[in-house]
Amino acid sequence: TETLVRRVVEDAKKTTSHDFGQDVIPTMIRAGDRVLAFEFARAGGQETPYWRDIGTIDAYWEANMDLVRTPPLFSLHDPEWPIRSRGQCGPPMIMTCGDSGRGGERDAQVHNSLIGGGCVLRGASVRDSVIGPDVHFEPGASVSDSVITGSVRVGRDAVIRRTIVDKGNAIPDGFLLGVDPAEDGRRFHVSEGGVVVVPKEMPLFRPPGRRPDGGR
Repeated sequence: TETLVRRVVEDAKKTTSHDFGQDVIPTMIRAGDRVLAFEFARAGGQETPYWRDIGTIDAYWEANMDLVRTPPLFSLHDPEWPIRSRGQCGPPMIMTCGDSGRGGERDAQVHNSLIGGGCVLRGASVRDSVIGPDVHFEPGASVSDSVITGSVRVGRDAVIRRTIVDKGNAIPDGFLLGVDPAEDGRRFHVSEGGVVVVPKEMPLFRPPGRRPDGGR
């Protein structure tokens, strides 16, 4: 750790791209520091080694989408290469019917997605997405090709497409994300690849005096 920190500090004082793969690690190798590499080719017995540099918004989004492809390019359920996540105390995920508002019910639907613990889907649809813990979907909400990190409320009939939503947000009923590029560009950061980014606890989505998780 001491060696790595020293090399990072040294690189910060130079005119470089300040990238581990391009600058810091090559410098360590040239200096004779002890550098080890993990041989991804053998991980999980995969025929094609998996590696992603997630230094950009688009690369981060694509890496998450790799997890929900059919079959996934990288499986979190491979017994030959187990992935351990942080344990959380809370209820399991639940899917229930939701009142459509027209006297009927909507079934909750999930397709090719990873859903975290404590999530509640009430008549909502989630497709090709990675959903963190404690995300609540109201009836009619529709999410696809997106990443929601956790502790988010998605309002009734809201639509989220190709978007990254960080925690602590409450998407209003009927709100559209990733649908109108011009409108998204005025309100949010949009990556070169067209991915909309909603930052943590964005004022636009934070109820006055109360956090989306119910706290004050």
